[in-house]
Amino acid sequence: MRPEQQVVVTPECVVDERSRTRHRPVWSRCAHQVVLARLGLLLGVAAVATGVSVGVMLTAFEPEHLGWFVVGTGLTALVYGMVGVLAGVLLARITGVYLILFGSMIDLFIFQNPLATDAPDAAQYLPGHYPLRVAMEAGFTGTVEIASIGWTLLYLGILTAIATWAFYREMNVT
Repeated sequence: MRPEQQVVVTPECVVDERSRTRHRPVWSRCAHQVVLARLGLLLGVAAVATGVSVGVMLTAFEPEHLGWFVVGTGLTALVYGMVGVLAGVLLARITGVYLILFGSMIDLFIFQNPLATDAPDAAQYLPGHYPLRVAMEAGFTGTVEIASIGWTLLYLGILTAIATWAFYREMNVT
């Protein structure tokens, strides 16, 4: 968008005609359209990240059940993507980036590590616990507990609701 253009986000998809001028056209977007576009973008990025990571992984490892492995990897991407949306809305941009970058590494590679023998009890409440459990079970045993998928979807639903509410409140709604 050119600098002279302005986007006005309105809750009811109506733009005040007085705000339109010959030099400064106004592009109107409903608040729900902006939120749905962001969620769609998150789904697309998670799908690409899942496809690339599983494709690279297949060069060196063949999971017992590829379909469930892709589901577990995709759910992990979606959960951490939604945590990123929430962090981006609630924290400063660079703080949110570092939180997601280092927080996800600590969670997935230290607390959720299948080789760790003494993970803290609180590790099961971290975002990566259930989706990574789905991926590990699919990769090494070939069977997946449906409860793990259910807990992941519940976690993702709660994060989506909170992130959507927070994002909607942070938009400049006129």
